[in-house]
Amino acid sequence: MVRAPAPTTLLKFQGRRDWPPEPEVDDWGLTPSQQESYVEQFRRILSSKDAWQEDKHDYYALRRFLRARTYDLEKATIMWMNNMAFKAEFKVDTMLQDFYFGEREKFIEAFPQGYHKCDKKGRPIYIQLLGQVDVVKMKKVTTEERMIKFHIQEYERCNKVIMPVCSHLAGRNVDQTFGILDAKGVGLSHLSGEVKRVLTSLLKYDQDNYPEALGHICIINAPSVFRMLWNLIKGVLDARTQSKIEILGTNYLDGLLKWVDIDSIPVWLGGKSHGSLIDDIGPWSDPEVLAQLGMDLEDLRHNKRPPPSVGGSQAHMSTTNSLRDHSLLRRVSDASEGAGGFHSPSGSSADLSSALSHRPPSQRLTSASSPEMIEDANSRHISLAAVALRGTTSNAPSIGDSGHMPSAPGGFTAIPEAPALPPKASTLTQRVATLEAMFPPHIDRLKPLLQESATIGLPMHSGASNKSAPPGSLVYRVEVLEEALDTLVVAQKISLANQQQLLTQAKEREKGPKPRQCCCCIC
Repeated sequence: MVRAPAPTTLLKFQGRRDWPPEPEVDDWGLTPSQQESYVEQFRRILSSKDAWQEDKHDYYALRRFLRARTYDLEKATIMWMNNMAFKAEFKVDTMLQDFYFGEREKFIEAFPQGYHKCDKKGRPIYIQLLGQVDVVKMKKVTTEERMIKFHIQEYERCNKVIMPVCSHLAGRNVDQTFGILDAKGVGLSHLSGEVKRVLTSLLKYDQDNYPEALGHICIINAPSVFRMLWNLIKGVLDARTQSKIEILGTNYLDGLLKWVDIDSIPVWLGGKSHGSLIDDIGPWSDPEVLAQLGMDLEDLRHNKRPPPSVGGSQAHMSTTNSLRDHSLLRRVSDASEGAGGFHSPSGSSADLSSALSHRPPSQRLTSASSPEMIEDANSRHISLAAVALRGTTSNAPSIGDSGHMPSAPGGFTAIPEAPALPPKASTLTQRVATLEAMFPPHIDRLKPLLQESATIGLPMHSGASNKSAPPGSLVYRVEVLEEALDTLVVAQKISLANQQQLLTQAKEREKGPKPRQCCCCIC
């Protein structure tokens, strides 16, 4: 194992670091404080060359380049500057907005690859079916230039969208993937000629510009020719690289289960997760998960990552902790195709697993999603918020011909229909301001119902505001959310009490005097 020399002085990092570093000594023999010192030295060098921006390059991005060059500052600087030239050439910083790969589905059919859920460490799983690569079909679908751009775009999506979502769910920094390479059907033709040239070209971009991205890879269904080549080359690899690569045969499932839960392994690899590589199944593609984490897909695509605690909001941290809980986070696919939802696992595991269900293609957000599709997903977020504010259910009374809600049975006042939400504003600040402005009318709408809380033994809720902070401040906005939640809780209790009273009345009617039965023919 190659060791890095300890730094002569210890420095504190002066940049962005959302998550605390791992407490243990790393593979290069450096303690967390020694790693931090190297990263800070590297940052200062890059800053002097105008090659570092705090909002784009965090602690872990710098550390990956350092580790790729065994913490050699000079070599890491050369690698970084070459990467800057690469980004300028391919316009990488705006590739998620500017490049639309409309042939994605047909391309993946010819070159099967993609992300599918997460492993037990919370790392996204990247799967390649090497034996099914069809170069002839691939050339009919797209050009080599567009294929390379799509490959780079997927790396950018992973760094800007997938990894931040996985980090928030894991509660720590996640910046590596877990790979599964299915070598079934691989022969000498895949290890030479056109397939080898294409794969070597892509690998070159990976190694030079996305270092230290692979945490571990399992090569399954490895044929004898593959094992023979591996035995020849592994002798020249260092121990650390060898430890990342695991060769498994046809009975690979037990080996995979050391790293991945059965609910996160696709059914076509022996697991229980439905969906194909085209579906891009994972928390990063689920609008509901993004909404609960307070993450905006378009912001992520622009490399605008929210910190672990958005504005220090305790509500956000509570949501993140709940999603991080294994029993709440895991989704298992329903046996019926296209169905799914949150289900509690049968067993308890301390390991993180993002076994997200198969969602309809129209609701998944991939690199090929057009701006219209993303806007539609954001609109669904607001629709969910509207339902939450209304507190309505599928059994709510319908609006009559007069346009008013009918009175509820048992003397309870029905809640009038909430006004439709306005179109989504263009910025997050405007969206927050719009929702805050909508809150007082919703309180007025619920007042008739809230005034009945005392009649059913609930604390009286006046609907008056108890906010103490100045309008526009962060504390004020948190108080707005607290009042909204308090209002919804009281309204829900009233609704449940109403249902209980109706049920009690129905039972009493059933227990009433029965009609007299006559014994004669004519009553």
